Amino acid sequence: MEPDDARSRLAETIGLFREEVRPATREALVEAAVDALVAGLDSPALAELAGLYPDDAWSELGQVADAVVQELDLYVPTGDEVAFVRLRRQIEALLAGSVSARELAAWAHSEYGHEGLDAVQAFVVADDEYDVLEYTSRSSDELDAWVRDQAQAFLDGPQEGQHDDPDREGESTRQPLTVVQGGVEQVWTLTVIERARDHALHLVSPAGADWRAEGGDAWHALRVLRAELEPLGVQLCCQGARPDAHVSDLCGSMAGGRLAYVLPTWRIPRPRDLVDVLAPAPWGKVGTLAQQADYFERWARRRWLRVI
Repeated sequence: MEPDDARSRLAETIGLFREEVRPATREALVEAAVDALVAGLDSPALAELAGLYPDDAWSELGQVADAVVQELDLYVPTGDEVAFVRLRRQIEALLAGSVSARELAAWAHSEYGHEGLDAVQAFVVADDEYDVLEYTSRSSDELDAWVRDQAQAFLDGPQEGQHDDPDREGESTRQPLTVVQGGVEQVWTLTVIERARDHALHLVSPAGADWRAEGGDAWHALRVLRAELEPLGVQLCCQGARPDAHVSDLCGSMAGGRLAYVLPTWRIPRPRDLVDVLAPAPWGKVGTLAQQADYFERWARRRWLRVI
C-alpha cells in the first residue's frame, strides 16, 4: 500500500471507530495502524496503536487514536462523510467478491432505509426489487448486474449520474425499475430528481433510449411519464401504476406525491394502505392511466365514501 493510501485509510478507519463501537471497527483500527507502519508512516502513537489488541479498552484505543491524529495531522471524517466511507467499503467488498449484490442491498436498506443517505437509495430500492422477484419472470442475475453497475458508478465519482442535469439544482437518486414491453420484462434505470417546486423523472432503457417527465410532485411526473410510454406499449411496474392507486391532496402536499393510497374495495383507506408510488409492483398488479381513472371514478361513487 502506498503511504498516501495508508494515511487516508487510517484516517477513515479512525472516523469509523469513533462512530461505531463494535468489534469490527476495533479490529480495523489496529489493522489500519499496522498497515500504515508497513507503508512507511511513523509516530510514537502510531506504533503504540499498532501494538494494541482489538479487545483492549475502548477508551484506551480511542486515546491512542486521538494522539495519532495529532501527531500525523490527519483529517478524520465525521457525520455523512463516515456514511460515505462505510458505503464505499461495502461496495469495495462487493466488487472484490466478499459480499453479494443481495447482501449489499439488504445492508443499505437495513442501515439507512428509504429516508436515509441519498447515495444509498439505488441499493435500498434494489432490496425492494429482490423481494418481489418471485412475482416476475426475471432472474436475480439481471438485478445483481444492475447493482454492480451502480456500485461501480459510485466508485467512479459523482459525474457518473449522481445528478441528472447539473444545470438545474435538485437532489437525485437512481433506482432499477422493471418495465414490460411486448410481454417481455426488462430492468431499466429511473433517476428521480426532487427540486424545490417540482419533480422530474428520467427513464433510460438498456439500449440507451430515454424519456423525461416533470410534474408538480412525483405522482404527477409519473403520470406524465406513463402517458409518454403507454402509446409505445411500455408498462411501468411500480406501485403508482396500479389501477387502485390514488394520491390524496394531503399526500401530494405533505409527501411530495411519493405516497399513494391503495384504495380498498369496500372501506375507507387507512395509513396501512399507503405505498411509495415508485416502489416496485408485480406486473399483474399494474394497469393503464385509463384503468386507473376508471377505478377511482367507480370507487368515488360509493355512498359510504368520505372524500380523500
